[in-house]
Amino acid sequence: MAGIEPGSILLESERLTISPRSTTGSITDGAVAQNDTWSCELEKATQDGLSSHSCADGFAPLDPQGRAQFYNYDSIDSATTVEEYIRGRLAEIDHTALKDVSQSSVKFQDDILTNEYSYAVRATTTQIGCTKKVCTDEGMFAIYCLTDQKALTNGEIIYEVGTAGQCTDCPSGTACDPTSKLCVVSDSSATAGTVTTTPAATGTTTLPTSPEAGFPTGASTKCPNSRMTDTLRDEYVRLHNFRRSLLATGQIPRKDGKLLPTASNMQRITYDCNMEEGAIQWAAQCPKSNSPQNFRPGVGENFREFPATKFTFDTAAKKSVTEWWKPIRDVNYFEKVVVFRPFHEGAPISSFTQMGWATSNKLGCSIVKCATSNRYVAVCRYSPGGNIVNSNVYTVGSVCSACPSGSTSCSPNEGLC
Repeated sequence: MAGIEPGSILLESERLTISPRSTTGSITDGAVAQNDTWSCELEKATQDGLSSHSCADGFAPLDPQGRAQFYNYDSIDSATTVEEYIRGRLAEIDHTALKDVSQSSVKFQDDILTNEYSYAVRATTTQIGCTKKVCTDEGMFAIYCLTDQKALTNGEIIYEVGTAGQCTDCPSGTACDPTSKLCVVSDSSATAGTVTTTPAATGTTTLPTSPEAGFPTGASTKCPNSRMTDTLRDEYVRLHNFRRSLLATGQIPRKDGKLLPTASNMQRITYDCNMEEGAIQWAAQCPKSNSPQNFRPGVGENFREFPATKFTFDTAAKKSVTEWWKPIRDVNYFEKVVVFRPFHEGAPISSFTQMGWATSNKLGCSIVKCATSNRYVAVCRYSPGGNIVNSNVYTVGSVCSACPSGSTSCSPNEGLC
């Protein structure tokens, strides 16, 4: 049990200066949050739940009491600990905004990317227990956690808004710990860990255009910005969906020639003018790298530059997509599950994973010629953003079998919801 108790410390640390982001990127302080402690009873419940559960199952065991649960599975090679898994769940808030934030409360809205974060920071959650099961015959492991609260439903309060560090509304039977500023059971001896607060993401930033930036010319009727053409817009969508279809239907090989598994939830990408606007603003700076994450909260991005002597606007656009996709040929990741790991951040493979992120269904791009440095700069932005650590790039399974509700069609030959 001692090897996995740090997970409870991580949850407590997150709640010390709780800071879920609203849709505008602001920070909301919690009026009251209770101290998390490790529960041997909940740990035993997770052990029982996993006892006859296959590590390869893509879903959590059924909890008869309907308690809030955390679940992850992956190949043994990834060697994720419970602590690393919980850290990844807490980090989701740095990429994805909570949806229902008001001046009085933060309420739950079902979102696969933030559900577990919401369970973790819920004001009334006081206990957690976890188990990691290794299935050597399957080459897989599973991590399963339960809290002492029921799973949240839409509209339920995660916590009430107040002034951080002033836990004046502690429930009966608890008192405010002067050190941690969390409500603790009166006889609790738990202590708080050290916290580093991540600054809130800022909103969209308007940037001046570089004097060396030149833009493609041609018909532009699909979006208001004339610095991109309809032909290039259509081409970026076609190139993305063509590759996402190959990925979904199991036709993309790794370095060793093995094909990546099929995707059950790969969504078709459509063009989005708002994504384009941000991509144009950044590409127009003639930059040499991706934009900072706080320029584009909740939005993914791919960046590439090429010598202008070798390309035109049209061929540079095609080349950018090819370069973003091809890192999969150089690695042997993703055999049984396709999960974005901490070491993938900033690595070449991250452009491939963003292009293939199943739930990123909106795309906007820009291609700019930078005259002074004699190069093309290509930028594409994606919403919702991908590359969330310890989350699935896509869900492995039968093609089209897990399309989101509201999907009107999905051809098994194409594999796009």
